[in-house]
Amino acid sequence: MAKRSYQKAAAFFLALITMALCPAAFGGESFIPEPPSIPRFASDSIIIDGDALAAWEETYRSGRTGAGREDFLFAWLPERVFHEVLSGEAGVNDMPHINGTLFLSGHEGGVWLNRTFIEAGQRPIGSSAINSFRLPALLGLDQLIRRRLWLVRQGGLGAKRAELKAAFNALVFTYGYNRGYLLEVLRRPPAGQEALANSIVCGGLIECDYPEAGAALSPLLPLRDKLAHPSSDGWKRMSRRLDKRLPGAIERGGRVWEDFMERREFGPGSYRALVDVSAGYLAINEAVMLMAAQGLAEDDEESMDRALMADAALSTWLGGYLLGLGQVD
Repeated sequence: MAKRSYQKAAAFFLALITMALCPAAFGGESFIPEPPSIPRFASDSIIIDGDALAAWEETYRSGRTGAGREDFLFAWLPERVFHEVLSGEAGVNDMPHINGTLFLSGHEGGVWLNRTFIEAGQRPIGSSAINSFRLPALLGLDQLIRRRLWLVRQGGLGAKRAELKAAFNALVFTYGYNRGYLLEVLRRPPAGQEALANSIVCGGLIECDYPEAGAALSPLLPLRDKLAHPSSDGWKRMSRRLDKRLPGAIERGGRVWEDFMERREFGPGSYRALVDVSAGYLAINEAVMLMAAQGLAEDDEESMDRALMADAALSTWLGGYLLGLGQVD
């Protein structure tokens, strides 16, 4: 009898410890939001897999202390997912589920950012007018994803190269634009608040130091040197393309957000949120851009495939974010 009582007490104690470590598994608040609706025409290219998300959350909770929902959804999760694509751990058949995970992350990011501004007494960044573009935007994403997956599975090297050249130009623009506006935001902290410590610092053409580069970007950082100091004809071509397009994109992003910042006052919470979300997106944008540069510079089909899939995933993440900004109620 004493032995049985001891076993019951031990089992109860173990259950308490497990509940403390994994609250979501025992009715605690999950970090995973209600998924946004996906129209039927995109249901094969953007698949939100609840079981996969739960597994990611369990991995996150078991190895991360002192963090929470926003860190999981907007930083840790997209970094791990893009790392899988860019490292080759994820293949073409995994992409619909990866796109679903990123669409959910981006969509919730837009919703959360609006909510952060509203709670701080500020106007939301987004508008309900965005909802009128929801179906066309999802149709465009679906077509992009399907074309990229077909290319990776069946396309020839020439077709992949042509597609990636166009994607690289867009990646340079979005990287430059977002870098320009982020640096402008950092230059203009809210009244009475000092500049944020441990923020991104940029110098040179493509030399930004992030507080934490993240799982997706860190392995690709050596490629920066190949762009800055090219030693082959392929890398020289990519360096020239970057040099031609990047400064103008940075200037444009800074100019647009200079006007935006003059017309809006940020509270400390909403300001920090904008910086954190923007820095995370910028690091991943750079990672995809570097992989695309490697594929084109070295005419390497495997790198091209990874970059083509990652670029479509980046568009899906951004598309989800933009559509999330439409949820302002």
